[in-house]
Amino acid sequence: MIVPNLLVSNLPRSVEFYRSALGFDLMMVLTATNEMIDEPGHPEAVFATMAWGDDQLMLQTRAHLEDAGVSQPAPPAPVMSGSLYLRDFDFTERIGQIPQAHIARQPTIAWYGMRELVIEDPDGYRIVLGHRSGPPPL
Repeated sequence: MIVPNLLVSNLPRSVEFYRSALGFDLMMVLTATNEMIDEPGHPEAVFATMAWGDDQLMLQTRAHLEDAGVSQPAPPAPVMSGSLYLRDFDFTERIGQIPQAHIARQPTIAWYGMRELVIEDPDGYRIVLGHRSGPPPL
C-alpha cells in the first residue's frame, strides 16, 4: 500500500476538510515529540493519519517534516498531483458535502471509463476522485 503524505499549512483545517467533505476518519494525531493525542486542533498537533476504509492519507506540517530530518527544505507550494481511487468510494454520495469552492472540475467520464471529480484541498492539492463507470466512451 502506498500512503500519500501531504504537507499542510494548517493541520486542523485539513483534517476537518477530509472529514467533512470526503468522510475520512481520523486515525491518529501526533505532537512534535511524537506523542499521540486525541485532538487535531491541539496547538502542538503536527501530524495526522486519516482513513477511508482500508485506504489512508497522512497530513504533516512543514515544521514536523523538517524535524524528521528531511535534508532539503520543503517546497513553498504543493507539488504533488495524483488520483485517489478509494475502494467502493462513490463521490456522488458525498458531492453535497464538498464546498463548491473546492470543486476544481465537475464530474466527467474520462476517456478510459472512470467517472472523475477533481477537487482542490485547502492547501491547493488537486485530487482526482474516481470510480469505474463502465466502458470508456467512444
